[in-house]
Amino acid sequence: MSQAPKYFMYFPGNYRWSAAFVNMLGTAPFGGVDISELHAIGRMLDGKSGEDDEAWFDASVKVADTVRGHAEKFRAERHPASAASFYLRACHYYQMGERFRTPKDARALDAYRMSVECFHQSVALSGSKIEIVDVPFEGKELPGYFVPAHPLPCSPETREARKGGARPAWCSSTVSTSPRRSSSCAACPIWFGVAFRCW
Repeated sequence: MSQAPKYFMYFPGNYRWSAAFVNMLGTAPFGGVDISELHAIGRMLDGKSGEDDEAWFDASVKVADTVRGHAEKFRAERHPASAASFYLRACHYYQMGERFRTPKDARALDAYRMSVECFHQSVALSGSKIEIVDVPFEGKELPGYFVPAHPLPCSPETREARKGGARPAWCSSTVSTSPRRSSSCAACPIWFGVAFRCW
């Protein structure tokens, strides 16, 4: 019987790095990574020990810096859609580099801050409805994101119920998700939003 793992491993024998790559590959359909950029990181790590998280960090940040450079060029040339997609990918590469750098030092924190800045640039340039919000928590204000969902397609029964202002029986009651929004399930007339905690 074959001893090969039953899951994809970009780095054979290195579950941790491979799992991180699979995580990033999973975002490709949504613009989270470009496979050629991810492969550039992988090629820089070829022959490195799976415990060499300094090499992991350096390769990820190097590609992130390059991708962010393209984003800034597109922004300067007034191509906001292209800039937004490059900023989003740079955000992910910075975070991928930072994740295995422990304990968190100044370089790790700088990479994380840059990832957040790239995400904010992507949001601003993409025309998305994501809002950067402050979320009250134990007497403090934590930064977060309000992400409106697209309404789900309704069944004929749900559409009929909504005409009279009623909610389907399975619909949850409205909950507060941010200081600026409240939400319900996506089938109801109120937008659904989630405030994500940002460290």
